[in-house]
This record gives sequence, structure tokens and C-alpha cells, in this order.
Amino acid sequence: VGDDGFRDRLELDDRTGDLTITNTRMNNLKYTVGDSVTLQTGVTEIFFLMWMYGSQNNIIAKIDGKTQIFSLYDVDDGRFEDRLQLDNKTGSLIISDIRTKHSGDYHLKIINVIFAGLENKKEGDSVTLHTGVTDSQKHDLILWTFGPKNPDRRLHLENQTGSLTIRDVRTTDAGVYQLQISNSKETLYKRFNVFVEKKTVSVSEGNSVTLKTGATKIQRDNEVLWMFGSQDTVIAQIYKKAGNISYADDERFRDKLQLDHQTGDLTISDIRIPISGDYQMKITSSRLTKMKRFKVIVRGEIF
Repeated sequence: VGDDGFRDRLELDDRTGDLTITNTRMNNLKYTVGDSVTLQTGVTEIFFLMWMYGSQNNIIAKIDGKTQIFSLYDVDDGRFEDRLQLDNKTGSLIISDIRTKHSGDYHLKIINVIFAGLENKKEGDSVTLHTGVTDSQKHDLILWTFGPKNPDRRLHLENQTGSLTIRDVRTTDAGVYQLQISNSKETLYKRFNVFVEKKTVSVSEGNSVTLKTGATKIQRDNEVLWMFGSQDTVIAQIYKKAGNISYADDERFRDKLQLDHQTGDLTISDIRIPISGDYQMKITSSRLTKMKRFKVIVRGEIF
């Protein structure tokens, strides 16, 4: 054979006429010229799949597993003619009446989308979204994406598996997280739907309740704000550096608020139904901002 592309790769069985083409980058396939050859995907369910051929990775077949719509293409020199078929369940490629001109590299690309489930967490918890892989080094790309705003410094990526942990999860972190895992053969997508509940505090009317920051000591450069309601109205504030503690001039909270100057915890005494609702704590320093939300439910007195 004068084609350098087959140098040291062809072997002809003198007795049977079987032709073997060896390619160290792929599984070795042994077949007889004129037979049909099936290139197996090794999967039983597909989302989207493409078969490519040659050094230029020309697309010769693709299928959308959801709609069962598939397309077949020939290369520029027309060598495949009407020889290609696709199995619409597995995506396996069938080449009928195969000839030596059909030898070469066949590249399979599988794209799967998996809905990986729901994660329901309370604000302040940590949540880990698992990739499902055991060795991230076997993949060329592991990419996590989420909405317009990421939880930045609270993220941790596990080096071995690529699993994503979000520490001190907040209601703003709720939503759909998408994972892309790619290698030379396939691309896998997973979606995680994360729900974050506000911390709920239930208290009887007339009693006291303490909302905790979670800090053991407020640092010198910290500012602590406590806010109330849908408009995030500031009701109490500590500016540690200046040693200032202040409360809003709001009739609803008059003589009811007390801030712990060490931890920033907020105590509301003689609580009433009109001041039930959403409370937000915000600690700001030169390095980071920490936020926490509480839903306070006030139960009426029972006579």
C-alpha cells in the first residue's frame, strides 16, 4: 500500500482474507472487507451524541436522544455514500459494506445531562454537590457554574473528586448549579437545585428572643448591622473601632433591643406580633462581609 497513513498498521490473514487495521489510539478492530461494522458507544441511554471521522474530526453522525432525531453526513470525498446508520437507542454507529478507504480514526463525543437532585439546607449550613467521579485527574475539565453571582470566598473545591462545597450557605445561594465534566470522549452535565431556608425562630408573644451572629468575639475593625423587614431597615448597629452602639428611633422597637458588645447578638425583649418577620444580620470587615437571615415567628398569647 502506498498510503503512509497505513504504514505498519495493516495485516491480511492469508487463509481467511480478514483485514486488521491497528491504531494504538483506539481499540483494534478486525473485520472482513464488505462486512458491516458496528462501533459501540457502550451506553444504554443518551442525551446528545456525535460521531466524528478523520484528523479533522468531521461530523458524520449525530443524534438527539430526547427527540430521537438523528442526522448522517458524508465527508467531502463522498466515501461513505449510504453506508452509515445509527442505533437510535444507544447511538452506536453502523458502517455497512466497509472498505479500506473507511479506515481511520473515529471519534465519539457523548453529551449527557443528569438532574442530580435537590439539596434543601438551612441558612448557615454547608452544602456539598458531588461530581460522582473518584479521580478528577482523568478529566480535562471540571467546571461549576451558577447564576450571575457566585458565593466567592465560601467555596471549596475538593481536589480529588472536583466536588463543590459552599460554606455558610445563604438564601442568595439558592438556585440551579450546573456541573460540566469533559474529557476527550464525552461531556457530562449535571444539574443540582439548591434550596436554602431562612433560620426560623419561634417565640411566644411577650417573651424575649436572642438572634445570634455566630461570632465569639467582634473584631476591632468590624461593623455589625441588624436590619428588619423587606426594606432591610437598620434597627441596631455596633461599630467596634469607635466603640459605638446605636439603636433606631423606631416606636415598634422602643426599649426592646439589646446588643451584646462582645458577640453582636441581638436580644429582643417583650416581643410582639407587629415585629415578627425577617431579620438580617450583617458583619462587615476590611476583608469580608458575613450575612445571616432569621425568620421570627411570634405566637399570640393563649388565654
